[in-house]
Amino acid sequence: MAIRTISLYNNDDTNFYHVERAGYITVSDMIFASFTDMINNGFNPVSVAINNDFITPPRIVQGTWPPYVQTYTIAKAGSGYRLGENVSIVASNIIIPLVAKITKIDNTSLLKGRVTDFDVFDPPEYGVPAPAQPANAVYFDVNTNSQDTSFFSGNFVARQGSVSSSAVVYPTGFRSVPLIKGGGASPSYKTPTLWDAQFGVNGSGVDSTGAATPANTWPTNTNTLWSFNKDITNVVVGSEIFSDDPSASIPAGTYITNSISNYIVNGIVYTAAAGRDPETYSETRLPFTAFLVSANVTIPAGTQIKVRGRGLQFFSNTKPAESFTVTLEAGGGVDPLNDAVGVFGNVAQTTTNNNIVVINNINSGNSWKPVIYPGQQITSRLLSGSLTANQIVTVISANMSINYQSAVVTLSSNISFGIANEPVSLKFSELQPWRISANVPNTQTVNIYAATPIQLEDNGNIAFVTDSLGVIIDRAGALGAAPTKTGLPDPTKAYEGFINRSARVKTQPQAFPLNYALTITNRGIFLGVWEGSWSTLQQNSLAARDSYFNWFLIQRPVNKITGKILTTGTAPVFCVNSVGYKYYKFIVREADVLHPYQGVDGNTYRLFVNETGATPIIAQDKTGYAYRTPADAHYKDSFALLNTTNQIALTEDSKYLVSFLHNLTTPRFRYSEELDMIGQTSADVCMASNEISITAYQESGPRLYKALPANNVYNSGLRICVLKKMP
Repeated sequence: MAIRTISLYNNDDTNFYHVERAGYITVSDMIFASFTDMINNGFNPVSVAINNDFITPPRIVQGTWPPYVQTYTIAKAGSGYRLGENVSIVASNIIIPLVAKITKIDNTSLLKGRVTDFDVFDPPEYGVPAPAQPANAVYFDVNTNSQDTSFFSGNFVARQGSVSSSAVVYPTGFRSVPLIKGGGASPSYKTPTLWDAQFGVNGSGVDSTGAATPANTWPTNTNTLWSFNKDITNVVVGSEIFSDDPSASIPAGTYITNSISNYIVNGIVYTAAAGRDPETYSETRLPFTAFLVSANVTIPAGTQIKVRGRGLQFFSNTKPAESFTVTLEAGGGVDPLNDAVGVFGNVAQTTTNNNIVVINNINSGNSWKPVIYPGQQITSRLLSGSLTANQIVTVISANMSINYQSAVVTLSSNISFGIANEPVSLKFSELQPWRISANVPNTQTVNIYAATPIQLEDNGNIAFVTDSLGVIIDRAGALGAAPTKTGLPDPTKAYEGFINRSARVKTQPQAFPLNYALTITNRGIFLGVWEGSWSTLQQNSLAARDSYFNWFLIQRPVNKITGKILTTGTAPVFCVNSVGYKYYKFIVREADVLHPYQGVDGNTYRLFVNETGATPIIAQDKTGYAYRTPADAHYKDSFALLNTTNQIALTEDSKYLVSFLHNLTTPRFRYSEELDMIGQTSADVCMASNEISITAYQESGPRLYKALPANNVYNSGLRICVLKKMP
């Protein structure tokens, strides 16, 4: 699969990143790539669970990225294996070895028991990228959980051993003793002793003295051993033979090339009916299996022979996981209230009892530009500093210089610095972390959550939400439509979860490749995903719309005049998202609220788009569980943020307007700030993928926004645009 990067903008100095990529066939690959972008630009991996069950906590948790799984394929089929045998492999690039049961073999070739398929006992977990290297299989004892190179699949006792360079007779069919008529003396073939003298002991062609019998009519062959057992089911042609008996000489790698099962005649029985003629002689038979082997061997009679499969090899390699859960935490590069490092500097001069100080030589241990934010606490870095441990002084405002190397800082209290160039540090005394978790249960589905570390735990577990009776009704911080009452998205419903293409693309995902646009700033993140086309062309039903445009925005708001981030007070983190052309919002966290708001329980009325057409209707959510607050309609204690219907965006002087999301509220407060990472406008004033230049706030130049797919047919309705570049 060829992945094409449409555009890339990265400016470390302003702590800004934007990328657009196209051509993903699976949702899992798209999440793998987008979350890699996030980790490289401000997010820290907390847990990565491979092959986890969505309901129970994951088994394997690692704090590193990316999530690779160990893969195994058959490099050489081998021979002589049986169904149900357990094998394992060891190689230098294998972190967790394969333990597998052979489930399919091929017996059509000359050498039987070629392995064609296997099932793993314990699914391969994770590894690191490594070249495929053939590794030999060994047997595995599941009872002792150990590898055993001497494990055998069957054994038999050699009644006649092959002797190197000697011709050994083996029987190929029935040989009958002639029937003798007459009433006189018994015929010469009457006793087994005489019979052996003619045909050899047990039909071997050699009498008791070692001399060849005159009637040696059975064919001979080298490299043959046989046993007096008719059915030896544990022995398979193609198997390697070996023995623990030191008297046996078996070259390493010797294997069975053929087997013959039949009977030999080992004696006669004389039957005489009183007063009747003739006397009758009948033969007695002994079942046998003869084995041809690939090399000359010396095996004394009575030696126990062991057999095992041979030659099976696996390729071991790694590939990106198709099913995983990853949890990331926003670092200081995404949210200043999560920056544990802060900034450092020196006071410009001595200060006596003043709440305004000038700080020079501002720097940080972070990779982004050093910024002083309101709410940060200032402390002296001298051992005998002028700030005591009990003195808490915070930043009210900071006017940064153009190069961010100095600032005029207004503090909450008067302060004295008795030493010029006294070093100081500024950082938030209490961090307010939040996280993003993506659960990928299969290659075409992802469920995304935004919450605090209390709900998105370090071990990868995602908290459930219960009602007053303890019934599970939701998952904490879930994006997308209200799920079923189990708290888990319904895989058959396209608009539950964040992206669910399982039913839509079925076996032909290449017909609907995925694109994504990602923007990360020092106040939040936007991720938008759509299928192929930039426009929504079909209108018969929502499911038929080909753009399939889903997105989310998580950010702290900015001042509508200055564009500076809100870092004081409750400092809420807002989440706005769209799944299936329905729009939701919730508060990820506040300074004193350590969980997401889940909305209001009960039947609700919301503005939806009719499933059978484009006409907006007022529809009732009849599930009884409306644990999502609509973002496109006024709601209890909540203003609408988006106008998702056809709208007017042109002014009377022929200009069009793009507005940022405002009217922000939490269940407690209303805010005058706004969300600036996306804008909204009428879809027909600009086309999808257009770049829009917008001069905002008090910045030195215009910003660049990228127009994304519309939410209605033929470029109508709402169009959002995402921040692509900052001055």
